[in-house]
Amino acid sequence: MPTITFDSLYENKVRTGLIDLCKIDIEGAEYEFLSPKSSQCLNKIKYLLIEIHGNRSGNPQQLIENIVSRGFVTLIAGNSISPEVFLFENTSLN
Repeated sequence: MPTITFDSLYENKVRTGLIDLCKIDIEGAEYEFLSPKSSQCLNKIKYLLIEIHGNRSGNPQQLIENIVSRGFVTLIAGNSISPEVFLFENTSLN
């Protein structure tokens, strides 16, 4: 199944404004969905709740670094129950 990018989803469905909370759980496709070339609209999200899978699709640490490089801080970085769940806050929107 082809993957859409966050930018194309935002432009086609949201169009304008900020997103208070964006939850992403797309079973490994998060690497394509949020690639550095296709996630310019991340700056429109206040909180990003995402399940990051470690698999052949990509490197979790690189995806985390991509998110943090865009002005996000990590609030939750997994736990013993859900080690793949992360919560980020966009500090540029304070």
